[in-house]
Amino acid sequence: MFVLFSPALNSFGTYVFFDFDSQIEEAKQSGLAEEIDVAVLNALEKAGRGEISDLDVTYEFDSHENVVKNYGGNYYDRLR
Repeated sequence: MFVLFSPALNSFGTYVFFDFDSQIEEAKQSGLAEEIDVAVLNALEKAGRGEISDLDVTYEFDSHENVVKNYGGNYYDRLR
């Protein structure tokens, strides 16, 4: 998992990478995506980036499979 911090105090973009595309939907259906949300919010609050209720976090779920297929395995290109 990658968490990219923005210069803003309480606004963040979070990229979560799974191994396979199919795991993205599985994570959403199983509740894992929600657990990731809670973990990220708690970590940001603990790091002093704001109260959970004040944090604005967007999530993008992707897979290594997609990065290999569409970006030649290059995460730098994927995240640009």
